[in-house]
Amino acid sequence: LDVFLGQLAHTHGLDLRVIDARRGDLPPHAYGDALHLDTDGSLRRPYRVQVYPTLVLTGPDGRIEAVVTDVPEQDAQASVTRRLGLA
Repeated sequence: LDVFLGQLAHTHGLDLRVIDARRGDLPPHAYGDALHLDTDGSLRRPYRVQVYPTLVLTGPDGRIEAVVTDVPEQDAQASVTRRLGLA
């Protein structure tokens, strides 16, 4: 799903930002400058993120346009694209 999200962002001209609260399994170079570690919760709190992964699509003004929290393993790419309104 990580590679797919990068491709989706590129295809739709989105500015992809990845907020990781725990560092997880992401290698240090994953996402380059788009990766933000959020160990103190200051980035995820404004968006009310409580479960991982959570995908939040915002407009240029920062207002939330779509949120996806439960991505099924089956057909995850189509589900994310549709639920973010990018289909």
